[in-house]
Parts: sequence; C-alpha cells; structure tokens
Amino acid sequence: LLAAMLGSFVLFGLSMTPGGAVLPQMIREFHWSYETAAVVLYAGALGYFVTTFASGLLIDRLGPRRVIVGGMLIQAAGLGLFGMTSSVWVNAGLKLLAGIGLAGTEVVVNLGVVRMERGGQSRLMNLMHGTFAAGAVASPLAVWLIAQAGGAWQDIYRLTGALSVVMAGLIAAVPFGALAAPPAEGDAPAPGLT
Repeated sequence: LLAAMLGSFVLFGLSMTPGGAVLPQMIREFHWSYETAAVVLYAGALGYFVTTFASGLLIDRLGPRRVIVGGMLIQAAGLGLFGMTSSVWVNAGLKLLAGIGLAGTEVVVNLGVVRMERGGQSRLMNLMHGTFAAGAVASPLAVWLIAQAGGAWQDIYRLTGALSVVMAGLIAAVPFGALAAPPAEGDAPAPGLT
C-alpha cells in the first residue's frame, strides 16, 4: 500500500505541474490571451480546492479505496482529454475534473500516511511529499523530451491521463483494510505497513 501511494504521489506531482511548461504553446495554438489561459488554469485549482474538503466526507461514506480510485479515473478523463479542442469552457471543465481527481489522491494518501506512521513521527509524510516533488521536477523535463521528439504539448496530458488509469488499477488491487480505522494514539502501525 505504501509503495502504491508513493507511486501515486509521483504521478500527482507529474500531473500538477505541466501547465507552466506548456502555457506558451497553449496560448499560441489556441489564440488565447493570458487572461483566458488563467481562467482555464483557475478551474483546475478550484476543483482541487473544493474537493479537498469534500473528499474527507466521501472517505467516511465510500471508503478510501473508492475515493482514490474514483479520483484517479476522474483525473484521467480530465487530463487525457485536455487540449483536444480550443474551447475555453471545455478545457476549463476538463481542468476542473483533473483538479477534482487530484484532490481525492492527496486526501486519501495523506490519510493513509497518517494512519501508517508511528505516533508523533513524520518520516513517511516527508517521504511522500518528497515523491510529489520528484514528479513535479520530472514534469517540465517530460514536456521538453516530448517536444524534442516532435510531440504535441497535449501529449504530456495524454501521458498523465494514461498513467492515472494504470495507477487506479494498481491502487484498486492493493489491500486497504489497515486504513479502515485510525490506530489508537501511540500505537504502532498495522503489521506490514512500516
């Protein structure tokens, strides 16, 4: 479970940061102003913001597995279809979906890490957020490599969308039983989660 969550946070970083690297190409190709592009990017942030609050409630009703897998499939749709048209409103809606899905990943992973970590420590949380940074650093590099290979700027979104589907499958396959209830204060994590 921890390894799957680490992988999901690398993907989280990879999915969150390509916008800055592709912004000039997006504006040129779609003939958008910077203000128009800002509206599209804002939609993703809005979806993320609202869903970070809603995910906590959904975890209680649906469980962490359904929230993260559902979120990854929603983000896969938003990311995979982003940039297929120059429509501002279609792309804003797709960014909104991506933000919704990414928020589900973050909330479930943070919950999982808190429940796996020994009381009072933060090593797993630090490691988890370090993997986000690794994905965030890799994203502009991936954009550059795609451009060098003659690919379109949209290809980074197709790639992260496809990886989101793969990661959803992997996360769906790992056991989540250890996250069903929080450990009592000071307790060690469940066996096999250290």
